[in-house]
Amino acid sequence: MENEHELHFEQTEVLALAERFEQMLEANRKAYFDVVELEAIINHFLDSEDFEKADLAVAHGMALHPHSVEMKLRHAQVLLENGHDVRSIELLEAIEQLEPSNSEIYINKGAAYLHLGHKDMARSQFDKALSLGSDEEEEMLYQIASLYEQYSHYGEAIEMLRKAVALNGDHAQALYDLAYCHQRQESLELSIRYYNMFLDRDPFSESAWYNLGIVHNRLQQYGKAIECYDFVLALNDKHAYAHFNKANSLVHAGQYPPAIQCYKEYIELEEDNSQAFCYIGDCYDKMGYPDRAVTYYQKTISLDKNFSDAWHGLGMVHFSKGNYPDAIHHFERAAQINEYIADYWNALGNAYAHAGQHEKAIRAFQRNLALDDQDHEAWLNYSLLLVKQGQAQAARDLLMEALLALPKNAPLLYRLAAYCFLADDRALSLEFLRGGLAIDPQGWTEFTNFCPQARTDKDVLDLIQGDKQSP
Repeated sequence: MENEHELHFEQTEVLALAERFEQMLEANRKAYFDVVELEAIINHFLDSEDFEKADLAVAHGMALHPHSVEMKLRHAQVLLENGHDVRSIELLEAIEQLEPSNSEIYINKGAAYLHLGHKDMARSQFDKALSLGSDEEEEMLYQIASLYEQYSHYGEAIEMLRKAVALNGDHAQALYDLAYCHQRQESLELSIRYYNMFLDRDPFSESAWYNLGIVHNRLQQYGKAIECYDFVLALNDKHAYAHFNKANSLVHAGQYPPAIQCYKEYIELEEDNSQAFCYIGDCYDKMGYPDRAVTYYQKTISLDKNFSDAWHGLGMVHFSKGNYPDAIHHFERAAQINEYIADYWNALGNAYAHAGQHEKAIRAFQRNLALDDQDHEAWLNYSLLLVKQGQAQAARDLLMEALLALPKNAPLLYRLAAYCFLADDRALSLEFLRGGLAIDPQGWTEFTNFCPQARTDKDVLDLIQGDKQSP
């Protein structure tokens, strides 16, 4: 909260005071400043995170005004900023004996307790500060909320911010912080509400439009996210991350050509950004231009030889062309760089399987599932490899294990239905088919595509037709 004495100074005056103090230090001489001037100087250095000069200003102030409560408060504040929490609290308690009705004492004590991890003790101090009453209660609430935000206590920050807004519905910064805190708590609809309320009062805020775009993107509202980033770019066409995030939203929306253009505009602002080059490669790959994709993947690797996604992208291009040895080489390189990405092991398992290297494929699928047992494609690919090796029962057992991790996954149930049908276990096949239909009534073609002979089976047809007719 801004100290009331600082209202006497314009920003230019504060800068002039700070400059005069620095000149005093350089000349190694003493100069007089009154208490109000010193408070402004100390706050300036604290805001600039120049804690060494803030400490020097406090020492000079204490020498000039040894009995000033304001100087003692600034001393406690500087101690706190320098990490001397206990010393700060001790000094604040001494000041409290002199001036127990000063709310700033309790706010600073609360800040110290938050830094020490004592949230309940901090809350007690904040409540004391608020109980004293103030004409600037909304600003006091906002200051306390900011302290809670600093330590990621977003629930408590929201409580204080709501009280501040209740006192002043036009407190724009409190609305902005409410939006941000809800964003951090994943209360995304509320976050959108408060960002919009803030933007009603300040429609030219780059940061609010930018954050609102992020929230819409998180909710898969890609069109709205793109609109937000467009507002940011209308305000500042050099906002690099707005170009980048807009490109990502366009990709999610399946709009690859404009996404590529946005990535290129980002690269103009952030030269040699390997991630953007890789994402352009991904766009060209999705558009069906593998050779262009390769160009950008190679450009990525020329900038960063350890950019694993580019190696994976090159592997996917080779895999799609049936060039399995080269695909394996690139997938292996990706997995060497980052062995904890499940998709790399899935891709490597598929490439090994197509190349006839079944033992390596099995190990790759096992590694994939050890990293992510929610990847139903890996379970299906692994089971298919076992079937091709003549291990049909092992494939069924594997998918039964998969159902422990993914009990309501329709593709797994349909594939199990197919495996059981091919093994003439009709009762179990129909049971799994029924389970798949209950979860995804339209997905039964996954079953019939795997075993076409089931398309003419009366029991299968009755079950599928019966499910279609059910309400």
